[in-house]
Amino acid sequence: METLLQVAVEGLGLGLIYAVLALSLWLLWDVARVVNLAHGDLAVVGAYTAWWVQSRYDAEPLAAVLVVVPAAAVLGPALHRLIFAPLLTRPPIASVLATFALSLGLQAALRAATSAMPVTARDTTAGTWSIGPVELTAAHGVVALLGGLLAAACVAALRRTWTGKSLRAVAGNRSAAHLLGVDVPRMVRLTVVAAIAVALTAGVLLAQLQWVQPMTGTAVTVKVLAVAAVSGLRRVRTVIAAAIAVGCTEVAVTSLAPGAGSRVVLLLSAAVVVVGLLVRPLRAAQDHPPATAAPAPQPAEERW
Repeated sequence: METLLQVAVEGLGLGLIYAVLALSLWLLWDVARVVNLAHGDLAVVGAYTAWWVQSRYDAEPLAAVLVVVPAAAVLGPALHRLIFAPLLTRPPIASVLATFALSLGLQAALRAATSAMPVTARDTTAGTWSIGPVELTAAHGVVALLGGLLAAACVAALRRTWTGKSLRAVAGNRSAAHLLGVDVPRMVRLTVVAAIAVALTAGVLLAQLQWVQPMTGTAVTVKVLAVAAVSGLRRVRTVIAAAIAVGCTEVAVTSLAPGAGSRVVLLLSAAVVVVGLLVRPLRAAQDHPPATAAPAPQPAEERW
């Protein structure tokens, strides 16, 4: 019982990191129509930034947020202009190929800058927290708390602010949003910047839980896609629940097989993605049988 509680508590923090990554990936797809296969690599860039801030300035790893958020404000518009904007009128496969190339480029840049050295930003002096019979490092507790706050902030911003409602309007019907006075190109640019900022911040949190290296981004992307395959990206709560399930599974498998656990989790995640892509079209056909009239689009409020 204590082992299950330990896995659940540690998996919560990791799962919430995957949740915010999946939510930002979902927003990118809904608004910018881009399948970003470099999302995990952006998180790894944030993780390396946390390690750099900690090792170079002997500062708290969370201070890296003060670096990655302004960096996203610069990197986001650049990536939008160079990669994402030209893809708006292209088939989805174009975004897959372009962001896959971006992923390879980020990995090559990290290898050149760090000699592919695995890094972590764990604070070994922070002590432990006791929750009943469960003891966990302070890093797990802080990451779970901040991950939950970040996920809640993302959802609240989308539901409660005018900008968030505009983003949801663009995601629901781009033409109707334009007719209602929403600046669609600006919303797309803002989405790219926000998604990159969330990915970099999630990477800062990830560096406090595990070791990362340049190739870790591919594994993170596969796990986030597994969350998407399981949840179907239909409701926020299902995305968060699926992400926590993936995080708990990773912690459990890694604890059972310390040497090969990460590879097993990656294999399972890839299998979930493949099965999800095969099954979901069939499920969609069952849920929505052919009709004489086209069904009305699902309101954005119910999804976000």
